[in-house]
Amino acid sequence: MNQQDQGASRARRGLDTATYTGLFLIQGFFTLRHAPTATFPTLTLVGKVIAILGLFVLGGYARAEFLKHAGPRGEGTWPLPKGVVATGPYAIVRHPMSLGMMISSAGLMMIGQHWTSYLVGAGLILYLYLAARLEEALNLEKFGDAYVDYMKRVPRLNAVLGFLRRAGDRTGSTP
Repeated sequence: MNQQDQGASRARRGLDTATYTGLFLIQGFFTLRHAPTATFPTLTLVGKVIAILGLFVLGGYARAEFLKHAGPRGEGTWPLPKGVVATGPYAIVRHPMSLGMMISSAGLMMIGQHWTSYLVGAGLILYLYLAARLEEALNLEKFGDAYVDYMKRVPRLNAVLGFLRRAGDRTGSTP
């Protein structure tokens, strides 16, 4: 990938980051606005736990793991990785930061229990899924066969299958 393509890739990542962050903040606004009138308090509590786990535990850990393997920052918002990152949460799913945001968004839907939170949350989850597919096309172009092999071993967003495959790798069998 030449310098111009790397700059375009960084710009796309910056736009993606701004878009999903904006959608997440809009969903958060609607959630906070409607949470006091939520019908099911237990669901609100479960939603808070899920939102925190998704955002901080999965998303934060994935970001830290990604940055360990990244090259210099350059002019974009995200540095590009030096190779395929396949450790930590990236050994379970190919897009753990997106999965973390999706889980957090589902948690916000449970907290708000309002159609506005459901609508924005569903839009955010769809956007993150489509962005993950686009990112895979870019990664295939950049990393080639190494990424194809990674795709065969690690599911896109299915953490349950990822854990099962990882456990199978350790025991010598594959589900």
